[in-house]
Amino acid sequence: MFRHKNQTYYFRIQIPTELRPWFSNREDYAQSLKTKSKADASRAHALLEEVWQSAFFKIRYKLIDPDKIPALVEPLLGGRKRTSPAYLPTTSLSPSLATESLSQGNSAPSQTGMTLEQLIEVYTAEHLTAWTSRTALEFEGIFRLLVRIAGNVHVSAIDRKKCIALRDTLIKIPPGHNKASKHRELSVAELVGLNIQKLHPKTVNKHLQLLSGMFRWAVRNRYMEHNSCEGLSLEITVKATDERSPFDDTDIAKICSALFPINNEPTGWIPYVAMYSGLRLEEICRLRAKDIICKDGVYLYDINNDIGRLKTKSSVRLVPVHSVLIDMGLIRYMTAISEENNLWGLHCTKYGWSKMYGKKFGLFLRKHAKITDKNKCFHSFRHSFSYKLKTAGVNDRLIAQLMGHANDNISTGRYGADYPVKMAYDAVSLIAYGA
Repeated sequence: MFRHKNQTYYFRIQIPTELRPWFSNREDYAQSLKTKSKADASRAHALLEEVWQSAFFKIRYKLIDPDKIPALVEPLLGGRKRTSPAYLPTTSLSPSLATESLSQGNSAPSQTGMTLEQLIEVYTAEHLTAWTSRTALEFEGIFRLLVRIAGNVHVSAIDRKKCIALRDTLIKIPPGHNKASKHRELSVAELVGLNIQKLHPKTVNKHLQLLSGMFRWAVRNRYMEHNSCEGLSLEITVKATDERSPFDDTDIAKICSALFPINNEPTGWIPYVAMYSGLRLEEICRLRAKDIICKDGVYLYDINNDIGRLKTKSSVRLVPVHSVLIDMGLIRYMTAISEENNLWGLHCTKYGWSKMYGKKFGLFLRKHAKITDKNKCFHSFRHSFSYKLKTAGVNDRLIAQLMGHANDNISTGRYGADYPVKMAYDAVSLIAYGA
């Protein structure tokens, strides 16, 4: 998004290189949002971006017939008719080859072999329905970087030496390599040579684990003979509990005193919900009015899959609303909103519901609450909630239920039912902040 010299805001989006033939080889597209209000422009921009990313997604993964793509593209480009490109993007596997590859999953690879990009497309086609749209976009970015580093080589040529070289290059890649325009056109060698922050080891491992998982699937389906990427993850020396610090009571006091008045800013409720429920940021941001229910006399956040898949199966749960939130007027606020509407007036983008608010909260935390510890962020509310329950002596299995974590104990996890609402409410009621 950018603002014109006349103060009007404009929508702008970069068109992926491999999809540009469908968009008359345009590199980007811009249009007026017809507003000078940044808040209104941000909402309009998010909605437009979702529409465009949905179109990119459908074209890239062949979820739409090629003959229908011009009709999909035409309204995006302001109604100007577009014909099919003279050639299909060379980075895409043809529909016939994709069908053939999937139908011959148990046969030996062809003599010529499959390229890395072709393997990615077949793998994606089989797993796409199991991924959330957010996960699919994240994986697409990872795959794009891996191909950028390794090249579109035949998978039969990918050996252990090449995988180690890939890992050693990933370690030197800067974060945001595909977001900053000044980095997008650089070669891999130029990116590696930049004297700036590099990818976190956990991020590198995430890339390697996705690649290894795909190779493992390829071996099972006989597209590859062996998985040369197995066991290449970097050792993480920092304990998981040290990666994010909980907010202490002093931090909570700073945050509460710095928050905008709730009546003037609906999103002002979000930190309060987090500190007294332990919900994930995405879970809070996607809440609708109808997702606060009453059962057995207890108000509950109904965390469900109605508007999109959650992080894990265990994420589907009921979490009691703390009495502090009820006293502050959350239920009165909720009843004044149409039940299908988002509680905070947020909109879903290609990154989910929470991306824009997460950035806003990070700025609020440093600038207004004056909390500068880099290990403290919105997720610290979740750590604080868990820590408060542990120190209050709450059962670990009940904490896992409230947090949306899987219970790995076969006796209590597979065969045990969830704790009743009253016990969950009593546990949440133990959460208190202050000296």
